[in-house]
Amino acid sequence: MIPAAFPSWSPAKQGLLFIGLILGTVIAESICSGRLSDYLVSRLSPPGARNPEHRLWLYWPAAISTVIGLILFGFSIQHSWHWIVVEIALAVMAFGIQIGNTTTVSYCVDSYPDLAMDVTAFYTLHLNLSAFASPFFIVPWVERNGWALSFSLQGVIVAASTIIVVPAFHLWARRSRRGAATP
Repeated sequence: MIPAAFPSWSPAKQGLLFIGLILGTVIAESICSGRLSDYLVSRLSPPGARNPEHRLWLYWPAAISTVIGLILFGFSIQHSWHWIVVEIALAVMAFGIQIGNTTTVSYCVDSYPDLAMDVTAFYTLHLNLSAFASPFFIVPWVERNGWALSFSLQGVIVAASTIIVVPAFHLWARRSRRGAATP
């Protein structure tokens, strides 16, 4: 979407906007994703047990960061704000997405250690399919509704899905896992 957002910029200048995405991803991975996730599991679980659902608490800051980044990105493009606002929006969005990705994989591996490779491959396949398919519906959406509305609605989708899915996992995932057959 960056080339569509800055059509008059050279490819080199457009490429520099990926610095925000890279910084947000690296900061999330180094500070929040692995260490903080492991800390939450060990700190919140009872002694001698590991409750993978404690990793899910990281979805809340991930969702908040992703929503803020999406909305800020849409508004900054539509209203031609300074490029640094776009860069910050991309960094904030990437920060949230990376926390969500790492939390998802860590949770799946903790929950189903015997299926770790299968779950990781399945998740990676769907992640890449969504990245491939996104331009086919986001571009017409932006053309029809504008940058601010389309990216704000994407933020609403992230918020709504988090509000629905994360509490459901907290309530029923452990019970569901106990009843599942071991491969």
